[in-house]
Amino acid sequence: MVEIVNVGICSSGKATSGGEKCMVELINQFSRLGYKQEIYLGFEGEGRDILPHSNLRLHVIERRKLKNRGKFFTLLAYFNIFLKSFFYVKKFNSESVIISHSDAWPDVVFAALLKRFNREAQWIAFNHMLLPESKYQTNPLLIRLYNY
Repeated sequence: MVEIVNVGICSSGKATSGGEKCMVELINQFSRLGYKQEIYLGFEGEGRDILPHSNLRLHVIERRKLKNRGKFFTLLAYFNIFLKSFFYVKKFNSESVIISHSDAWPDVVFAALLKRFNREAQWIAFNHMLLPESKYQTNPLLIRLYNY
């Protein structure tokens, strides 16, 4: 049977954004359909909206909660998660589907590594925010680079 590998390392806790809500809903729907799933989350306390099910296996990479200490420390925390995620790369069965639920680089690189180790697996990558919101006041050059 198909095994679904969900990558949501860059989730921020309770499902508040569209991408996180989509991730939680997909995981819950696949559970109801009976699919075996592995879920990779970044910090302790994430995925609280995911319904417990016998066919789910949850991996939390960092056992501490993400504290809001500013942009720089948040970036360092995600870089730490990214480095620790290398220890979670493994082979799955040949009928696996890897789903990265974010366009953040720790999610995408981890999913790409999983795909590299599992060449027969299918990889589905979600990108829920094509352009950063205007409230971030980002340089247009950075927006173009980010979207590339």
